[in-house]
Amino acid sequence: MKHYARVRAEAQYLLMEEYVTHDLGDMVDYRTGEILSERKYRSTAYQPDTTPLVSCFTSIRTVAELSRFMDDLDRRKLILRNDCRRLFDADKGTHHLKGTGIRLSPAAYRLLTRLADRLDYRNTIIASPASLAHWLGVSRANLYRSLASLGELVRVGGEGHGLPRGVIKVHLSPAYAFRYMAQDFGLARSASIQDWYQGLLQ
Repeated sequence: MKHYARVRAEAQYLLMEEYVTHDLGDMVDYRTGEILSERKYRSTAYQPDTTPLVSCFTSIRTVAELSRFMDDLDRRKLILRNDCRRLFDADKGTHHLKGTGIRLSPAAYRLLTRLADRLDYRNTIIASPASLAHWLGVSRANLYRSLASLGELVRVGGEGHGLPRGVIKVHLSPAYAFRYMAQDFGLARSASIQDWYQGLLQ
């Protein structure tokens, strides 16, 4: 019986398609019921979307551009991985077990941790020198000297590197901390670590 029911349903469908297609003169779309005779077409000039595109993160040069970039992200999906403590402890452990020199002093560890907690996106901070100095608990006059004490763990850009006056851009080694979208975090961080250390080898 089920077989016959399917056959009858298919036959009724075909009859309806035939009726609509031929008897109504192609005036109705039998699949949607749309009355085709009501369609009206008119030509219009192409009007491109003039909304400014969001800047690529690597090209951001001001705090305002950063704010606009971050506004277009779902910040609920941003995660921060701060591995400063793990690497600091590993360095101390290697020093005690193998007698190697300490590469990361307690003062450097504290400074790195503060920088890691301040990351805006990826391994980068974009801020005014005064606000970053306040965050790190150092004087504005000593900011660059304090960052320079971290050696190759940070890369600092400012007015002398083509940034506008009143902007500092700090890149922290992604092996120590990284902030990114949760779904692509691992791949993005691995690529960033590889790029960072390949840059040191060149």
